[in-house]
Amino acid sequence: MRALINGPVQTRIQVTEDLNYYESGIYQYEYGVWVGWTYCEFVGFDEENGVKFWKGKNKRGSDWGENGFFRIVRGTWKPGGENDIESECYQAVV
Repeated sequence: MRALINGPVQTRIQVTEDLNYYESGIYQYEYGVWVGWTYCEFVGFDEENGVKFWKGKNKRGSDWGENGFFRIVRGTWKPGGENDIESECYQAVV
């Protein structure tokens, strides 16, 4: 979270079948098998109605998700095991 003060943070997240159908809202795993990993940028974080989330920019273009962005539950997402979103974040410092 502190790293976001300096700009976007690169990370990877597990992709499950239901993520492919994400359109809006705060994504939280509901169903489907793990189909791989995807890399994305986290550009912010917030909380809505008591649900903490990361805001990410996707690589699928502006037609996917919320105009090219998505929100994913922060700190609790565990489809089939720990997702380790926070431990997979990297920021380039130049």
